[in-house]
This record gives sequence, C-alpha cells and structure tokens, in this order.
Amino acid sequence: MVVSNLTAEIINDGRFQAYFAVAGGGTDALADLLRTPGASGLVEGATIPYSPGQMTEFLGYEVAQACCQATAWKMANAAFRRVINNKAGRAPLGVACTAALGTNRVRKGESRAHIALQTSDAVYTFTVRFTRDEKEQSAADEFAAIRAQQERVVSDVMLSALRYVQAARRRSQSALPRDCQKTLPLVALDNLTTQYTVTADRQPLPDSWRNLFQGTIDETYYSAPLATRNSQLATIPAIFPGSFNPIHDGHRQMRALASAILHCPVCYELSVLNADKPTTSPGETAWRLNEIAKMDAQAEVILSRTPLFIDKARKHPGATFVVGADTMARINDPKYCQSESAFNEMIAEFARLKIRFLVFGRPSSDGAFSSLETLHLIDALRQLCISVPKNEFCCALSSTEIRKKSAV
Repeated sequence: MVVSNLTAEIINDGRFQAYFAVAGGGTDALADLLRTPGASGLVEGATIPYSPGQMTEFLGYEVAQACCQATAWKMANAAFRRVINNKAGRAPLGVACTAALGTNRVRKGESRAHIALQTSDAVYTFTVRFTRDEKEQSAADEFAAIRAQQERVVSDVMLSALRYVQAARRRSQSALPRDCQKTLPLVALDNLTTQYTVTADRQPLPDSWRNLFQGTIDETYYSAPLATRNSQLATIPAIFPGSFNPIHDGHRQMRALASAILHCPVCYELSVLNADKPTTSPGETAWRLNEIAKMDAQAEVILSRTPLFIDKARKHPGATFVVGADTMARINDPKYCQSESAFNEMIAEFARLKIRFLVFGRPSSDGAFSSLETLHLIDALRQLCISVPKNEFCCALSSTEIRKKSAV
C-alpha cells in the first residue's frame, strides 16, 4: 500500500477529529496528510514544538527530557485537549511524536522516536528504535540520507498507527498486533538500509477517567491495575499520597510499616494534579498505576485531582496521612497559602478534622538524615505528627534518581 492510499483511507475514515504535535520527527506524516484532499475533515490543527521554549509553551510547563515516552504522552494529552470540544462532533484524538533522529553530530543515545495517540478510552504508544549505524559519523550527504530514511520510517509508523487506531475503534478492538514489526510500518521508501524495531502498547482508560480529568469528579478508586472498585470506600483510615514516578521498594516498605504502626490498611493516593509538578497525563497515570500493582500486588489506590493536603483532608476527615520528611517540610511552608493567617487557619482546620501525619525520615544527598525531629515545624502542626524512628525505617531510594538513571 502506498502512502497516498493510506492517507486517503485515514482522511476518509470520518471517526476522529485530530490535533497533531510533532517534534524532531513525524513531519513527513503530517505533510502527507495535509496534501491529501479532504484533510481538514481530520486535521483540527498542528504544532511543531521543536525548541525547548516552544515545548514549554505548548505543554504549559518544562519537561526534563524531550524525547521520551512520558513526553510523548504529555504531548498527546495536550493535543487531545485542544480538540476535545471540536465543532465537527467527532471523537477527539491527540497525536504526538517526539523523536531524536540522525544528525550531523555524534549522538550520545540511540536514534529513536516515541509516538502516542490518545483517545477518550485509551492511550496507544509506538516506539521506534534505530540500530546505531557507522554511517552516522560519515560524510554530510550520508547524514542526510540516513536522516531521510529514519524520518520516513517514523512517519510511516505514525500513519499506520493512526490507521490502526481508527480500525480498532470501528471493530471495538482492544488488542494491538502481536508482531508490530510485520504489521507496522508500511514503509514506502525504496532501498531501505537503516535497521529499526517497533514496539507498541495500549493502555485502556476506564470511563471514570473522563470525569476525573475533566474535573467533574475528584476521586476514583482502584484495587488492581486499572480495575475500578465497584463502590467507593466508606472511610479510608490512612492514606499514602505521592507521585510514585516510579514507585520503588521503599514506597512498598513504607506502606507496609505504616499499616503495622497504625493497625489499619493504608491506601496509596495518586493525584493527577500537583502543587509543584506538571499535570499527569492519562498515559503516565495508567503506567504509574500498573507499576504500583506490579510492586505491591495488594495495593489499593485513590486516583484524585486534589493536589493540596488541606483538600485531601476535607475529603477524608479523621485520616492519617503517610508522608516523608521532605513532604512534611512543604506542608509547613506558608507559600502554599495566600497569607500567614490562611496558613494558620489551615493547620487549625487539620486539627478540627482530626487529621494526623505519620512522618518517615529519609537520608539527604549530603548524608544527613532528615526526620520529624530535625524539621522546624510550628508547634500546632508538630502536635499532629507521629514520628517513625530511623532504626525502624531508613531508605535512600529516590524516584528522581531512578528516573535519571533510566532516562525516562
């Protein structure tokens, strides 16, 4: 099948209205679509956030790494939100590609591309990885040839993925092809010499997610990877909030020890909104929930959109919140309130709501150990806290350091 036939099928499908965001690769796919008659029936708009500044402007926040799966998810979510209320009345679709392809300088990592497509009920991810080629360090004309081949492969994967998602919607199909290398892409370039692999994944988004991400509900509950509970828990005695990006064994140990200390179950809480960090995209949220289930098979999770502890407290009066010393320091910081008097009122409200904090210490990068005892808390807040001694728990694992090592 040639590209013109494929793009004609995509344009004429009529199921989606899509917004595209491409950075570093995938521009051939966008050009192929736009030169096809009737393209406006599919393409709502497009952006090319190539520079760090443009990416920040498109997403609304800065990303640590441009070419990674998490950024592709963020881009697809931002694109999806731009077309969610399209006038055509078609199903919204966010399409994103972030790539690091052959260039005229030595690249530290592999040439690759991450493509994400977000619908209202799933996030599809396609990853293309190119085998390092010695020609990447050859003459300028060979640089250009390799770059052109890689761009064509990425664009064909992007077009084929788009057509697959359309077909999946038509057949109500949930499974991805078993052998993506044979099914994707439909490479149109003759004499292809560059070597590559394609992997794919589909993360389903339960019905409750639409309401959560649109803000019509504040919380939903899970007892298995992406399995919604049949009913909301009447009361939740203990809650362990965090971004869990990624979850690690220290988190699992904290939850187990907190449950033993408090003599009650402890529920993880993952907020898609955060006071200090970017909004979590549906793709990232699905990945984090699945990782929590892998790490802690007995876990129950509150998925929420309440970033501030006072809002969490109002939702769950009488609860004990399991926190690290660094989180406790932020709760003690008046900058999250409009004024000092508002800060004092927040602490007083914690007390009225019978909120408690179980505070775990943690080693810092300089070797010191931060704990409840070393924090300079106001007395009214300290009275609401319970300390976990260093001899009971001391874990140096850090999600931030894990992300740096895995370059995610």
